[in-house]
Amino acid sequence: MSDQDKLMIRKFLKEISDNIPDSELTSLIYICRVDRADEEKITKAFQVFNILEKRGELSINNFTRLKEVLVTLKRIDLKNRVEEFERKIASTRRVVLHSKPKREFDTKFLQDLGREVGTNWRMIARRLGVTDTEIDEIEYEYRKLAEQSYQSLRKWVDKHKGIDNVDPNDLKQALLDYNLRRIAEDFFEIVD
Repeated sequence: MSDQDKLMIRKFLKEISDNIPDSELTSLIYICRVDRADEEKITKAFQVFNILEKRGELSINNFTRLKEVLVTLKRIDLKNRVEEFERKIASTRRVVLHSKPKREFDTKFLQDLGREVGTNWRMIARRLGVTDTEIDEIEYEYRKLAEQSYQSLRKWVDKHKGIDNVDPNDLKQALLDYNLRRIAEDFFEIVD
């Protein structure tokens, strides 16, 4: 993430934080599952957002978790502002050229990619729109890391009603957004 991106997201999150009153802060802390040790130090929503960033649940490319939290808080007004900010970001960022997977984009592709993604699977899943609840279910049902990763990719595919309806470029971009370029290069033709 560039310094400009960091500054832009910080400013935006500060604006959102300023619109969350102290009366909603306890609920925000609970919804975001903040550790007890950190809980006592929190005086503003911005601090909770920092925790989400450190855990990889919030980034310039991924506001899914923040939107879920705001909906749970019944702050649709702020969720709408996040969506507006996402559109603004998308319009100002460079256009990513589409590329093709290096081999057939099928179940085997997703299984192999799942093995490579490893512990980064949660961030990739969130970037692809898999919810934290769905991620928790995957972690509960499957014990092996590679299977958890694969199942999160299956969940993404299922949300789009099948592998023919997903854009492999979304997956490639998620890998690139989280600095998994080597994996992206192994599975996709990368055009800079």
